[in-house]
Amino acid sequence: MPAFPKTLCFALQESVISVIMYYMKNNKLFPVAVIALALILVPLLSACSSTPVSAAAANSIGQKLNCVCGSCSLVASVCATSSSEDCATSKKQMAQIRKGLAAGHSEEQIIKDMLGIYGQRVLAQ
Repeated sequence: MPAFPKTLCFALQESVISVIMYYMKNNKLFPVAVIALALILVPLLSACSSTPVSAAAANSIGQKLNCVCGSCSLVASVCATSSSEDCATSKKQMAQIRKGLAAGHSEEQIIKDMLGIYGQRVLAQ
């Protein structure tokens, strides 16, 4: 089952609630409607609750952003996985990237968000 963006998930959940409320108010086939909706939407809603984040997608974005710890000159994805040091800053940056991806944000939006947080110094050359 493919993952869905969070905005689509919220719209889907609101639609389900609206349909259930309609049948509750009108008492028309309420039990049948609830069972049918459950059978159809439970798999869809479960896909919404756990949006997988591709490590490759996060690393690709991390390659375009500098680690802003101030003690290295590495990109965020390399510094976060470097065995020589345990850089909390780059790990935080990578977590922010994964969070943006999980929320359905585009690469451009994530980079824009990172620019807003860290300024121009975050952009890798």
